[in-house]
Amino acid sequence: MNTTSSGPGQPGVTRHGGARLITGVRHRAGTGRAPGSVLIAVAAWLLALTGGGALFVSFSAQYAYIFTVRRQDAASVIEALLVDLLMIVFTLLALGLSRAGKSSRTERVLIVACAAASSYMNVSAADVASPRSVTAYAIAPSRVAAELAPQAGLQPGTARSYLYAELDGSPS
Repeated sequence: MNTTSSGPGQPGVTRHGGARLITGVRHRAGTGRAPGSVLIAVAAWLLALTGGGALFVSFSAQYAYIFTVRRQDAASVIEALLVDLLMIVFTLLALGLSRAGKSSRTERVLIVACAAASSYMNVSAADVASPRSVTAYAIAPSRVAAELAPQAGLQPGTARSYLYAELDGSPS
């Protein structure tokens, strides 16, 4: 018996008669996963945790501001959740339309509009005289939009291509 591990193919053992037995059966059979799929899954979960944290921070700031203005608990919760949940709904719509081969230009614009509205609501609770306070309040919705928009096909810096697509009538 001769062990062969160099060259192309699976590692194995060659018998005297030339018959080759493959020893890496688990490697040959595989685990049923694509290479790198575990890393991608871990990154996706970390991205979901980051997005969840940013949504919580955004909700907390919006709730605090709306509750001080309205003094109604249930209405404040609904209004604080509204813009961020709409951003998620528009992202899911954009993903569905994109997978169906249809244009999701409107939904992508609405994702950015919801992020801007959410940032505005958060900044309203901030001390506008302090740039640090404004940044701290505005970063969470911006982070959520930065995570959702690329998944829906909206890449940073492509506003010009959308404008040109609108002018010449070609789909994005």
